[in-house]
Amino acid sequence: QVAAEPVHQMKMEKDKFEEKKQLLEEDLTKLTKDKESVTRMTKDKEDMARFLNDKEDIIRLMKEKEEMARLMKEKEDTVSLKKGKDGDRNQSADEHIAKPIMYKDELISLMKEKENYKVTIMKLKLELEAMKSSCEKSHSLLETKNEDVLNLLKDKENSGNIISQLRQELATARRSHETYIQDLKTTALQENRDFEQRIKEVELKLEDSTKRGRHLEELLESRIKTWERKEIMLNQFVGVQMQNIQA
Repeated sequence: QVAAEPVHQMKMEKDKFEEKKQLLEEDLTKLTKDKESVTRMTKDKEDMARFLNDKEDIIRLMKEKEEMARLMKEKEDTVSLKKGKDGDRNQSADEHIAKPIMYKDELISLMKEKENYKVTIMKLKLELEAMKSSCEKSHSLLETKNEDVLNLLKDKENSGNIISQLRQELATARRSHETYIQDLKTTALQENRDFEQRIKEVELKLEDSTKRGRHLEELLESRIKTWERKEIMLNQFVGVQMQNIQA
């Protein structure tokens, strides 16, 4: 029972070690998944950086559109000015009709182009806001994932320390168990020697007792024979005396 206690303790330590090892493997699996998430978020961040570069292009395009609108305004003013000058100069009826039509068509085309630019700019603004919101969410999620990764790395380090400590405790328990077993073997060997010595002593005593018993048997037989001879002699003496008395 005493010998079974260290074995039971080592089994409990081994079970604890296996449990800690299982938890560490689960943490490593979770860490791997989070690392993949971080990689994906990093890619999203790179895409956002490219988007910000595209944003500069959009701003430049918006400035170009504003410049185009300014040129359109100048052209409208020029058309109005030309109309005034043409009326004052009293040119021919054909020129007076043809130029306003040409300017009107050009103005309509410019107005349509201006409206298209406005719609395009509005769409770009909406896309920019959506991308900005997505970028902020991605950045927030990335920060959260970074914190989770740091926590997991810290947990991994702690788990490594725990495993190292458990290994040391297991090695200590193993050495203690080996020492205990060695002590048991030494004690058992010594007791076995003592038992063998006692057996030899008992065998010697038994042999001596046997010899003494034989000696006593021989002595007793000798005495019995002596008494038998004396009895015979006594009987003979009594018989002789009886014969003498009768005679």
